[in-house]
Order: sequence, then C-alpha cells, then structure tokens
Amino acid sequence: MSGTAAWGIGLRSDLLDHFLKHPDPSGFKAQLVTVNREACSLYKQALDEMLRAHGLPPEWAQVVISAGQNDPPELQRFHYDKPKTEEIILRFKRTAAQWEEDNRKRVGDDIKRWEPPVKILIVCDKLLTGFDAPIEQVMYLDKPLRDHNLLQAIARTNRPFPELDKRNGLIIDFLNVFKDLHKALNFDESVREEAVIDWEKLKEQVPVEIGKCMAPFFGIKIEDTRDCLVAALRRLADPKTGQDFEAQFKRTQALWEALSPDEYLYTYRHEYTWLCSMYIAHRRRNRRAKASFEELSAKTRELIQQNTTFMEIAEEVPIYRIDADYLTRVQELPTPADRAAELEAALNKELIEGEGGLVYRKLGERLKQAVEVKERSDESTLKLLEELKDLVKDLNALKQEPQRLGLTQPG
Repeated sequence: MSGTAAWGIGLRSDLLDHFLKHPDPSGFKAQLVTVNREACSLYKQALDEMLRAHGLPPEWAQVVISAGQNDPPELQRFHYDKPKTEEIILRFKRTAAQWEEDNRKRVGDDIKRWEPPVKILIVCDKLLTGFDAPIEQVMYLDKPLRDHNLLQAIARTNRPFPELDKRNGLIIDFLNVFKDLHKALNFDESVREEAVIDWEKLKEQVPVEIGKCMAPFFGIKIEDTRDCLVAALRRLADPKTGQDFEAQFKRTQALWEALSPDEYLYTYRHEYTWLCSMYIAHRRRNRRAKASFEELSAKTRELIQQNTTFMEIAEEVPIYRIDADYLTRVQELPTPADRAAELEAALNKELIEGEGGLVYRKLGERLKQAVEVKERSDESTLKLLEELKDLVKDLNALKQEPQRLGLTQPG
C-alpha cells in the first residue's frame, strides 16, 4: 500500500481495510502518524465515518495530540487532560482479554454497557519516541520521519509480543520514506538492514519455508486419508526429526501470520493446511499432548476453519496413557498400522525420551530394534505389532515391580 495524497478518500479506505484484514483479527493494534495536528483531525473524521459504515464504534480510533492556545473547535475537542490521555493510552495497550476483564469488573456481563476498546491511535508528534506498546503491530506512516525518530518508530513497531506470538511489525509507508532509506536513516548500513524488512523479499521466503517444512515427508502424497497420516507420523517418530519439524513449522506459521491474508499465499494454502494438521497430529501422538487446531495462531485458525478436512483426521489421533488397560484401548483403533503407530509413539515417549533407569533403557533398545525395518508389509506390521505389545506388557510389569518388592524410593 502506498500513496502521496494524505487526504485521499481511497487511501484512507485502504488504511481501514488493511487494519480490519491484517492486525485486528489477530488482536493487534495500529498507530497512524500524520504530518500535523490538522491531519489528525481529518483522519479521525474519515475513520469515524468508515467505522460506522462497517457497524463498528468510532471510539476504536482516538487522537492524542498537544493542545494549542488558539486552536479551532475541531482541534479543541482533542484537548484532553493528563488522566484522560493516560486512560486512552492504557486502553490502547490492553489485549482483548484484558479489555474484557476490565469491562466485566466495571459494569458486569452486560456487553451493551461495555466501553469500546482503543485500536488505532492517531498522532503527529506525541508517542513517537519512548512509547512502549508491543501490541502495536502496524504503523501507518504519513509523516516524513528521519534518523532517530524513524529508527525508534521502526524498532517500536517491531517489538516482539510473545503473548500474541508477535515476532515483527509492519510499517505502511504513505510518503515513500523507505524509497530512499539511506537518506532517511543516516546510520551505518547494518543498522538500517536490521531495522527494516522488505515485504516482497518476505513473500519470497514462503515457498522456501514451506519446502523446509515438507522435507521430512518427501515421497508422501498429500491426501486426507489415515494411511497418509500414519505414513507422515512415522517420519516424525524419531525425536530429533520431530523436534526439528516443530521448530520449522513455528517459523513457517509466523511467516504465514505476518503475510496473511495476502493473495500471494493462495497457491500454498493446500500444503500449509496439511502441514498444520501434521503438526497437531504429531503433537498428539509423539508428544502425547492434547493438541487441537485451537493452539494455532489466529489467521491460521481461520484458514483451517475454511478447510477442515485434514484437521478432522489429525484431531482423531488418540492420546492414551500406558497402564493396565492400555492394550485394550489400542485394540479399538481401526487398523494394524494405526495400532502399531500408537504403540510405537507411546513407548518411544516413555522409554527413549523419558528418564527411566537401566531397565527402561534396555526396553528402549528393544523398541529401537523392533522399529528398524524401513518398508513395512502387512506381515511385518503384524509382527511389529506383537513385539510392541510384548514391550507394553514388560513395561507395565516393570512399573509394578517396586510396589511388589515394597520399595518406596526411586533408584
């Protein structure tokens, strides 16, 4: 998004459309930096009209400016005292959950009485330096900032916010400040490179990151079938491979969230939704975690809700605890391959990733030997299944041994 006419209705419309599509669905907020106080007033007027047209409260956008002695009425309405200004800033910094909590404490559960949140701050000179609001993901820049002011604005917008999985920010440059960045930022080149992300280059990383995520599944055809799921999860059974996949998926998801809903992502949505389902299925089976698509980031969840096929299969992956009834529950799974995969994952978690003693390690070695076969026929799967069942029986017997011997201390 770019532009030079600060008062163009089209530009302001683009601004609100961008805000409603990008930062707002993920719970993030934005700051609009204008060239002067009059521009703040004009932007507020335009945003009020467009917010109402969308059925949204105009209180979402608030102006924070300094008061002038001879200001006209259109600026005097923003002459807030210090407590009022601090209240606006505090409401801007609050997350959606905190905002809801504040309102419930103040007026109870009657949503009609709740005070609207502040989502867009409109400024020209105030809050450009020393303003700490990690929830701000986007800055709409309609003011020719330079040097330290520009660098601090960039750094503040890029401030991470782990609570909402924010790793970077975005500056929408209406005045082409970044076109000649070496003049706008009169610093060492390395400082400039660290401060600014080229959005087009970021897009170029999408196929690269998805390719890295797909690497463990080379040769597996993407299908919404249990066979596809079992084959993919087997590739992630090795703890190191599984950990690497989880880390790479997190990087890919962060990139997707930063760019979504850019049309550029459309080509990759099929692979990405499948990868999301593999991540959840892996978390359930190999990590023994009660994972669901709810733990994915906001825009990814929205994509999954539109394409539920892969996720439905992933969220059916059971999480069983090895105990006396474990083998009975496993027997209820639909195929020998399903049962073998569940047994292998559960035993792997307890015997290889766990912190048991010598006997546990011996059982872990038996497990590794049992699953060494690369390509499995139906016959070899059934054989593996029986070996894994024997391992579960021996593990349950091992767990009961201290009680049988009357031992109360580990060791």
